[in-house]
Amino acid sequence: VLARQGKAPLATLRTLAEASEQAHSGLGLVHLGLALKLMGDEARGKTAIEAGIRKPRSNDYWWGDYGSNLRDWAQMYVLLQKHAGKEKAPEGVENLVGMVAGEIEKNRYISTQEKLSLFLLGRSFASQPSGDWAAELALGGKPQPVGGKGTQFQPVSAGELAAGVKLRNTHKERLYVELHYAGNPA
Repeated sequence: VLARQGKAPLATLRTLAEASEQAHSGLGLVHLGLALKLMGDEARGKTAIEAGIRKPRSNDYWWGDYGSNLRDWAQMYVLLQKHAGKEKAPEGVENLVGMVAGEIEKNRYISTQEKLSLFLLGRSFASQPSGDWAAELALGGKPQPVGGKGTQFQPVSAGELAAGVKLRNTHKERLYVELHYAGNPA
């Protein structure tokens, strides 16, 4: 917050960066890195952000912040997308969404902070300008082009699912696909 207003003491931020190995989660390092960049220290900011992306939360001790890897990774992605500007995203940012998805699958209970972080993550996808995308969907061996802007849903019958479903990305960017199915046991 202080860095966004240009009032964060750069010397203090640099001192914190020198002690960054003591951070107990990557989220704090990403916050520090963004503050350093906003205050003009690009090199230290980039280093702190990259270290934050690589550092998982230590779950062997409760830090009193109600945090989790799920919350931290979702918030890191949102923060880095918000402050990215025209520069290239740091290495590993694209993996944060997959790591969040993995954490969701492991945990039945999602805390209030995790729910808020997931909401912010979803909102960041909805608000990102999305161009056209393209893929090829093969249902039962019959390929058909699919694509457009934003999220699309494709219903698949039980027969088509049994015959096989294949999706091939024909676009230059990464596509995120989710499969949901429902049925009754025979």
